[in-house]
Amino acid sequence: AARRAARQMAPAVLAGLRTDADALDRDRSAPDWVPRALDFDLRFHDAIAEAAGNRRLQADIARYRLLVRAFCRMTGSPKNLSDALQEHRAILAALEARDSAAAARHAASHVDNRFKIVLDELFPEDA
Repeated sequence: AARRAARQMAPAVLAGLRTDADALDRDRSAPDWVPRALDFDLRFHDAIAEAAGNRRLQADIARYRLLVRAFCRMTGSPKNLSDALQEHRAILAALEARDSAAAARHAASHVDNRFKIVLDELFPEDA
């Protein structure tokens, strides 16, 4: 989806995501930062799915996002959300540059990183 979105995402959508990401970066100490970061995460992924221009892919992403959203709420510490925001910013930079390979690479890394965090937090290894 990120690969396709890099070629097709509307400039206004990119600008809105950039504005929101920059605001989150500036306001990390705000009392409502965590829910705002969770909302941005949802909007960010939805925007990529929509820009991909494939209804089936968009529906699949939406379905998996429900599951991921539950995991985000369970493991959504400020640290984890901050790390995810930086990963989103890398994806966003690639989308803005219209670099489809970099967008796909950063998106895959983001998914892998978040998956590992969820597994580590929900199923910590016994010491």
